[in-house]
Amino acid sequence: EYPEEYLKEKNYSEFLNWCGELFYLYLGTEERLMISKKQQNCGIDSGEMNFLSTFKFEFDALKELRKNIKSIFNKDVCLDGDTFGESIAIRVGNDLEYIYSSAKNKEDIYKLMKESILDDQGDGLKNYISLFLTLKIPEKSVLLLDEPEAFLHPPLARQVGELIGSVVDENKQIFVSTHSVEVLKGILSTCQDINILRITQPCDKKNIITKLDENVLNNILIKPLLRVSQTMDGLFCDRVIITEAEADEIFYQELIEKINPQSGIHFVHGQGKSNITTIAKCYRSVNVNYDIIVDFDLLRQQDDLNKYFDLMNFESQEEKESYQKSVSSFRKHLDAEAEKKFIIENIDDLQNIEDSIVEDKLKKYKKQIKDEVYHKMGLNYFECIQKLLIKIEEESIKKIPQ
Repeated sequence: EYPEEYLKEKNYSEFLNWCGELFYLYLGTEERLMISKKQQNCGIDSGEMNFLSTFKFEFDALKELRKNIKSIFNKDVCLDGDTFGESIAIRVGNDLEYIYSSAKNKEDIYKLMKESILDDQGDGLKNYISLFLTLKIPEKSVLLLDEPEAFLHPPLARQVGELIGSVVDENKQIFVSTHSVEVLKGILSTCQDINILRITQPCDKKNIITKLDENVLNNILIKPLLRVSQTMDGLFCDRVIITEAEADEIFYQELIEKINPQSGIHFVHGQGKSNITTIAKCYRSVNVNYDIIVDFDLLRQQDDLNKYFDLMNFESQEEKESYQKSVSSFRKHLDAEAEKKFIIENIDDLQNIEDSIVEDKLKKYKKQIKDEVYHKMGLNYFECIQKLLIKIEEESIKKIPQ
């Protein structure tokens, strides 16, 4: 009577309070420790059912559970509805093959009675088994999982993520709340059809929810170096510093830790300049504060520099184009200076050398001069570039003189 009344009044909140559990299952930390404990053994015709009794005839699920527990925990399990009379529980032992044998006898049942039950095991094993069985319940199409990594070591947390990702299909939707990058990586390794939401709570105590752009996420997932790097770890941090290479990351991380050990800054490297903007876009889409540290030779290639320009906030297109012209002017000036210096140093030999040889020598000489400017003279080389460098500084892209 009450649910029908709430529906007529379109009071969906009260309707869900009454009937919500028919549509979804919530599994928090406490629930996972309790849901698989010894409980009443319900028969098919009893008119009642509970969590463990639901699986008495789910042979495929129990077989898969047993395989996983052997692999991960080096233990064996079985669902025991024989030795407790009116109760049912999960038995845990080193090898329970005898109870699965078609030729089991009374002695096997007595032997099973001496095996431990899940209630007496560690929280990690309880957590995993409860989570596994919950994911296998066909009747619940919506699952709410809170911190599935609780009580688990990082490698096992990743396996839990893989398990969660593997059961998602068009008939099941899973909401996962986690503080573990290993769970996230595990899910992403088996399922890419996901939405990643980052929830933060600033000083005003109001939650801010941001969604990671799907295209940005896909750009990370298709690049093996980024997929296995610490890029995803940054989603759980307040501030990230992105460097070009691992050596840069180690150097600046050590430096920051010496100056401010409590900074809480996360470091990640992009394996080169080309990946840095992809990482930055990932953090920007979910409001993670980030800084970029790059070498001065970022100015060397316009295509690479344009990717960084796309991250910056220009007042107008004209302002952006003016900086691009400044960089172009810088390169032209560099070419002209190199050519002038080459002619001065080789004036006596140029008349006696073929044009093709001169052109090849000039090309090598220009490269030598550019290397010297980009990698040695750095910021102090040319005044026309200073305005751009100030703009880059304001946009939290730090340039490092070589």
